[in-house]
Amino acid sequence: MTRSIRIVLVTLLVLAGLVAAARQVLYVRTQRAGFEPPPPGHERPSDLALRFDSLSIGSGERTLDAWWIPAEGADSGAVLLFHGNAETIDEWLAAARLLHGHHLDVMLFDYSGYGRSTGQPSVNAAIEDGVSALRAFERRVPRGVRRTGAGLMESAVRYPGALDGVALMEPFSSGRDAAVQLKLLPGWAALLMPDAFDNVRLARALRVPLLVVHSTGDRKFPVEFARRIADAAVVPKRLVVLDGFEHADARRRPSEAYWGPVVEFAQGTPGVPGSTGR
Repeated sequence: MTRSIRIVLVTLLVLAGLVAAARQVLYVRTQRAGFEPPPPGHERPSDLALRFDSLSIGSGERTLDAWWIPAEGADSGAVLLFHGNAETIDEWLAAARLLHGHHLDVMLFDYSGYGRSTGQPSVNAAIEDGVSALRAFERRVPRGVRRTGAGLMESAVRYPGALDGVALMEPFSSGRDAAVQLKLLPGWAALLMPDAFDNVRLARALRVPLLVVHSTGDRKFPVEFARRIADAAVVPKRLVVLDGFEHADARRRPSEAYWGPVVEFAQGTPGVPGSTGR
């Protein structure tokens, strides 16, 4: 091997190392900026006259705080709600009450570092938390009852068989796209960061029906994000584009107009694409 070839090889190795280091630094910094765990809320299901069980779910060395709100009367399905960033489970109680009104079991949990759950938030912790919650949800829901997961497709893909359908509301197409959209990461640096929560890629791997709900009034993430996810899915799917709803209206101002498609999907209503019963 000539001296010039050795110099070229060493230079390439150094550049590769610098790129790898830059990717890791960007990844860590974006995670720190992206996760916003709020303190525990004060409201509980009983404050909304909802009967519930408090659950503690093990996730690695962490413990997740969760609630199980059983359906009253005829059980028409079960929904596991995955909340978003800078949120806790008590902020989703109004939405849980709406689903409960449709005779759906509802389970909610806080990710590591959120609310009363222990540990520190991270991408890997969130994915592991989602899988742990899915296992607990699977154990809780009687056999034969349709199980729907609302959010975090990464965990659903990693733990197949726990759900009969996945519903995404106001989703981003990927963590990288979301970081750029929220100005946590400049566009030129996007390709350097590992793309966590790539919902377009995950939609191709999903093996249960998919529902995607988005609104033209969402000023945080564009409807195009939802279209990319729905277009990528190879399973029975339905994209519902609503008008006039802002981002987070699913929890801030839950309404029949917004949640109707999710209820139909979770109940396996005949004639709704991708929602036939188990």
